[in-house]
Amino acid sequence: MTVIGISCGGAKVRNGDIVVADEEGVVVIGKDVAEQVFKKTQQKCFKEKHQSLEQWQAEHYKKISAALSKLGSTDLL
Repeated sequence: MTVIGISCGGAKVRNGDIVVADEEGVVVIGKDVAEQVFKKTQQKCFKEKHQSLEQWQAEHYKKISAALSKLGSTDLL
């Protein structure tokens, strides 16, 4: 079997990788970490399923604020 990879938008995609896309973007999950990513995704889904909307929003706001702060901005739209 020949292993062929491509580059798409700066991301390398190889045989066996998983590509996931939605309206917010695209992510490439390497074959070697797919199982780990799947388990973390299951945990996150379980946690979010049992949160209220207000709890989810508060956590999301904190994450966005921290990311903007790292970039030197404190303004949230």
